[in-house]
Amino acid sequence: MKVLPVLPKWLLLLGLLASCSSTNSNAPVNLKAGLPVGAVLSLTGNANVYGQDQRLGLELAQAAFKPGSSMPLNLSIEDGGSDEAGAINAFNLLINRGSAALIGPTLSQQAFAASPIAQRRGVPVVAPSNTATGIPELGNFISRVSAQSLVIAPLSIAKALQLNPAIKRVAVFYANDDAYSTSETAIFQKAIKAKGLNTVTVQRTQLNDQDFLNQITSALRAKPDMVVLSLQAVDGGNLIRQLRELGFKGTIVVGNGMNTPNIYPICQKNCDGILIAQAYSPELQTDENVCFLVVFF
Repeated sequence: MKVLPVLPKWLLLLGLLASCSSTNSNAPVNLKAGLPVGAVLSLTGNANVYGQDQRLGLELAQAAFKPGSSMPLNLSIEDGGSDEAGAINAFNLLINRGSAALIGPTLSQQAFAASPIAQRRGVPVVAPSNTATGIPELGNFISRVSAQSLVIAPLSIAKALQLNPAIKRVAVFYANDDAYSTSETAIFQKAIKAKGLNTVTVQRTQLNDQDFLNQITSALRAKPDMVVLSLQAVDGGNLIRQLRELGFKGTIVVGNGMNTPNIYPICQKNCDGILIAQAYSPELQTDENVCFLVVFF
């Protein structure tokens, strides 16, 4: 939900971009029912914990448009699932229906597969949660409002050291079958090295893993002071729960993939005190942020 304060602006940006785009021919976009915008969200699969929040964010953004202040928005939401095939199918479906612009997909892994389709067909895309390195480079029609991991991940390492200067040894976990995770862990590991810390082990997992006993046992043998995770909400929540249950009491830093309250039904009290690399703060004193807090909190 951290991008909600800027949603109305980026929806208007989509409208401006859409006026220059053409989905199937050189015919103008049909605006009789409003500006046709499609959204591809992960409403099913492991990433649905993000997609459901994003759907709510879109509903709030629509409500924020005052009657008569802009062109009505004709929004169509499609489930992109949690894999590349689902996002590709949803992108093609919405473009073929005449969507002048697209929002999504939810995951960076999906974006690398689906966004090039929109690029080839001249349809602008704004992604709400694609933090992996290389997303905007997919083309001049591809953009995002989420802060990239390159910016926020090093800040969380610095914060961990500020809270506990005694940290020296770090264990790293990441999902090796996910573009977001592999991109972010490289940034985390570079930041760890830059701070003079010792990476004592790097443990690889996969998105659908639920049992992490072997990786955690191996990591704990290396006696880390801090654990750094680049995982999504479900697998990350399970790993943290098991990590604490197996006795780890040190600092835990996680990436933007776990930046959702939906981790708490999974890890519950075990997630208390974790540091999350994320972009939004209610303490930011901008007019936009203050307005958002007044309206929605």
